[in-house]
Amino acid sequence: MFQGNVICFGDATHRHPPINGLGSNTCISDAFNIAWKLAYVLKGQASSAILDTITPDRKPVAVGVVRRANEGMVAHRDLWQVIGLVKEEQDRFFEVRAQASADGKSLRQNLDAAIEKITNEVQALGIQMNQSYVNSALTKIENVDIHPTFADPNPIKHLLVSTFPGYHLPHIWLCEPGKKERLSTLDLAGHGVFTLLTGIGGDKWKVTAAELTHRSKLILNAFSIGYRQDYADMYRDWPKIREVDEDGAILVRPDHFIA
Repeated sequence: MFQGNVICFGDATHRHPPINGLGSNTCISDAFNIAWKLAYVLKGQASSAILDTITPDRKPVAVGVVRRANEGMVAHRDLWQVIGLVKEEQDRFFEVRAQASADGKSLRQNLDAAIEKITNEVQALGIQMNQSYVNSALTKIENVDIHPTFADPNPIKHLLVSTFPGYHLPHIWLCEPGKKERLSTLDLAGHGVFTLLTGIGGDKWKVTAAELTHRSKLILNAFSIGYRQDYADMYRDWPKIREVDEDGAILVRPDHFIA
């Protein structure tokens, strides 16, 4: 995706069938990954070596999207093989489907199996939202970090929520103390800068972030979430998914992924 002064992304780098409608979303995700890195280089905030992370970040995502689209195309083919493509085949399908016979039972089982494969298209929240950069050079996994396990690990259908390095920052509703207007954790992060999220007892993180911002070209915003902190956790969801202690910290890249 990146060579010399040329960066290719979007449909130019991952052609696939229109199944799941993943093309435009993937193009936008590519751009979101590239834009902040390119901006950092142009502003002198990072070496051009940061652009070398574009392909390792995005190629696995593109491979997954292309595989899902092709699997979806096969699933549609299998479904229409059961139902039939012409009127005579479809009339036969409806007739046999209602029969209390071995053929009718087999057809109903084949139909159920074919429809189940189609649900990976129509209920595919995970194929877009579970993109991760666990192996990115811009992701730091410490020895104490424990890779998350999920009760339902279907990454195609279901959203895998975690603050493990490389995963997307989860959405949690927050509000400023004494105010009722809601904002998301996603609203705190992004905006072209790194963001550090901590909690009660995490004042040293905020001081360090301010010092780093003062003495370097980088901007590191820091916010504390919790009782009498910068932001309140409206529905007590943050402790369930932050995966660090209250006085720990989560560093978020400008593209909303955990660094």
